[in-house]
Amino acid sequence: MAPRALDRRAARARRGGELRRKSDPEEIAAQVIALLDGLQVQWLLDRTAVDLEGLVRGFLNRHLHRPLSPGRPLVLPGD
Repeated sequence: MAPRALDRRAARARRGGELRRKSDPEEIAAQVIALLDGLQVQWLLDRTAVDLEGLVRGFLNRHLHRPLSPGRPLVLPGD
């Protein structure tokens, strides 16, 4: 289970119309945690082999109505 703060942020995004209708906030929160854990391990093994920010943005963009632009910061839970 993903941390509650991330669940709440994803639920707020859904209520605010940011998430696509078929995107489940709890699933997205759990998947973000798993994605970050796996990417961090890869990054620790070889920092040049992983575009951490690009991969996270790509994942989130598949669930958002308005894609994250390179200049738009990733918002952390509670922000």
